[in-house]
Amino acid sequence: MNRPAFAYAPVPLAATVGQEHHGAPPEAAEPGTHVAPAEDFPDELAELALTQLQVLHSRVRLQLDSEHLGSPDGAHPVTLDRHQDLVAELATRRNRPAGPAHE
Repeated sequence: MNRPAFAYAPVPLAATVGQEHHGAPPEAAEPGTHVAPAEDFPDELAELALTQLQVLHSRVRLQLDSEHLGSPDGAHPVTLDRHQDLVAELATRRNRPAGPAHE
């Protein structure tokens, strides 16, 4: 069975390993795609529109993945807390009854 060729050259894992993320918070790899621990983060997730919450969750997941791959110590505690808060808010909205007052 033939496997399809990749249309991109994957970055070797060794190129990302060994970057320490604890101590000084890391900067986002690309502006707008990640949310580094040093970046601003909303205090009240409940005030965000659903699409804003979903985009923020995606950006935090990208940061979380980057930190897990780049540090033997795992993700930064701030990133882990943010992810936990986002997951809880998304679960709250998923369990909320649908209606005009809710998204």
